[in-house]
Amino acid sequence: MADLLTQVNYYGPDEAKRALPDRQPADHSDLTSAYGVATLIDALIRAGASEALQTLLDRQPAEHVDLEDPDPYGVEPLLYALNRAGAKEATQRLFARTAACVDVSQKCPSSLLSAMKRAGAKEAGQRLVIRASMQLDVSDLSEVRSLLSHMRGSEALEALETFVARVAESANLNI
Repeated sequence: MADLLTQVNYYGPDEAKRALPDRQPADHSDLTSAYGVATLIDALIRAGASEALQTLLDRQPAEHVDLEDPDPYGVEPLLYALNRAGAKEATQRLFARTAACVDVSQKCPSSLLSAMKRAGAKEAGQRLVIRASMQLDVSDLSEVRSLLSHMRGSEALEALETFVARVAESANLNI
């Protein structure tokens, strides 16, 4: 639906631009795909469909997106789209859900941590850093360095100490 809205907005006649949002695309959209919801929000904003946008936001997409999606970092575009839509509370709820649910065992959630920092979601960022420090696979030194860079200057000193001890304990010295 978002792609159709975007195409009509760019290429369609004025009547089509006004008619498509009136068909309530927000009422029928799947809310489990973070990327899909983000794309729809952006398309509704570009189309000037404020009523349809509010309908979508009233459905609380931040509560419904699937955070166990094979690409859990697909929530970042949704975070930005919610922010552009002025849905600050929904953005904060999605930050909190993400901090609690996203898989951090194989990959440092750098982009999410950066997004949280930019948005001032300090508490959610701290929770995510702490979870990552306990669960991240420390055999990938690139991911270790990435998490350490996010932990630098954080208030999670105990988590930092524990993470460094984990890394030191499991370090492969056969280089």
